Amino acid sequence: MSYDVRRLKGFLTIAVALLIIALTAVLLVILLFRADKFEIVGTELYDESEILSASGINEGVFLYSVDKENAEQSILEKCTLISKATVLVRMPNKVIISVTEDVPVFYTSVGVSTVMFGYDLRIGDVKQNSAIGEGISVELPEISSAVAGSRLQFVNGEPTYIQKILEAAVRCNLFDRITLINCESTREAFFEVDGKYKLILGGTADLELKLAVAEEYLENPRIANAEYAILDLTSPKEVLVTVND
Repeated sequence: MSYDVRRLKGFLTIAVALLIIALTAVLLVILLFRADKFEIVGTELYDESEILSASGINEGVFLYSVDKENAEQSILEKCTLISKATVLVRMPNKVIISVTEDVPVFYTSVGVSTVMFGYDLRIGDVKQNSAIGEGISVELPEISSAVAGSRLQFVNGEPTYIQKILEAAVRCNLFDRITLINCESTREAFFEVDGKYKLILGGTADLELKLAVAEEYLENPRIANAEYAILDLTSPKEVLVTVND
């Protein structure tokens, strides 16, 4: 037998041995690597058991068979206050579920129910037959559909100005003092602050500037001590103020 033939047979023997080792390792992963440790990260509103149940991942399942994409989608559908879910597997036996909770800051009435949602109009919760909401009350155009986990749907299509106004509210320094937001129309939109100051926005242009100007005006002693005041911010350089002492 020539040297080259012996060398080829040696290579083939090594290749077969490596293949057997690889197949054995794969078989071990399939048979032995099962999920029996779970780590849930980022949850405060839900119990860890609720999220694990929503994922559909059962203890003892083979790690290779975990459908991460399906588990993530299932969590979002069943735990509607969660806006993002990520499922990871760690050999030999661990599943990590990381979630981001989206606590609604606004609410509105739809029929006899109260709908709670974020500035992006994504619904976090729907309280059936309840007039009690959490956050800032928002008056909106007629709503056609309000399903937890989805965005609010409007009869005449989604008015683009609504999200702009709600986002401006979240970002401004007056946010913690806002008691009501009217978004029934872009021209009539206004914020109610401290339950006694009406800030007429006059559209969505220059919202950041308008709210910064309003903040300065509300520090004026005459306005601060008034029983009620209206600030028309349509033109932030020429604010019209009406005060009821």
